[in-house]
Amino acid sequence: MTNLEIETFLTICWHKSISKAAEALYISQSSLSTRLKKLEQEIGCQLVARRNGARSLELTPEGAKFYEYACQYRELTRQMLAVSHSKGPEQLRISVVNSIGTFLFPPVYGQFLRQYPQYRLEIQEADNVPALANKKMNSGLVDLMFHSDIQPSETLHIFPVFSEPMVLICSTDSPYPELVNREELLIDREIFTKWSDTQYEWHQNMFGQDIRPLVHLEIMSNFRIFTSQPNCWAIVPLSVAEGIADNASIKICRTEFKIPKRVTYCVATQAARTMPSTQAFLACLHEELEKKPPYQLDILY
Repeated sequence: MTNLEIETFLTICWHKSISKAAEALYISQSSLSTRLKKLEQEIGCQLVARRNGARSLELTPEGAKFYEYACQYRELTRQMLAVSHSKGPEQLRISVVNSIGTFLFPPVYGQFLRQYPQYRLEIQEADNVPALANKKMNSGLVDLMFHSDIQPSETLHIFPVFSEPMVLICSTDSPYPELVNREELLIDREIFTKWSDTQYEWHQNMFGQDIRPLVHLEIMSNFRIFTSQPNCWAIVPLSVAEGIADNASIKICRTEFKIPKRVTYCVATQAARTMPSTQAFLACLHEELEKKPPYQLDILY
């Protein structure tokens, strides 16, 4: 068993896809599958359930247990390698969902690094599955996490940070008016993303459980591509809408129906709660959020 095989397994867990994990590691899918099979042979059991037609991979019970050990191993390895650099700058490890990290946090990162040059940042994308995200926190791989889906935990400190409106975006040449009602939307032209469990439940109640969107999208950089297509539409957080709407190909519309706001939470380990770097980052975040007008978001801490 090698570090390479363990890192490969962890990457598969985080991406829940052989193809996405291979892309992240810059190797072929066949090479990645070979590494996984070799690891499973060494462990003596199957770690990843392979089901035909499944959208994402799932861990076997043995795989879930091995995932916990692999996270602990990765953190211990990081700590051992950091011994010779123990006198260097303190590093704050942040995990954040893609949309927030892309459209809201860049000014916060810049402000933090300018104001506190004694610190360094490690930024990674948060796992979409709350249970897995919490495991990474409890395994010591992350200090702070910002997420819209949370799982209560006795070992983690969780509090709401801000909420923001959800709005409808569509292509400028679509027939949708500035104020859209439910009946005017072409359901088969939706570009759908699950922003949170609350939003997903609302979506099912509003549009039905059996509908099939045109595209189920999780990659923020592709929103502009799909929502600029004729008659396509999506419901997104206001920060995402303002980040991609250009008034040339994509516009923001108001809706006659009410859409629940997206609430973003901060999750901190018990050790990170009192770290000076944590307090400094949260102060920078608060300062940047205060610059937003009230219609864009509500600060909750």
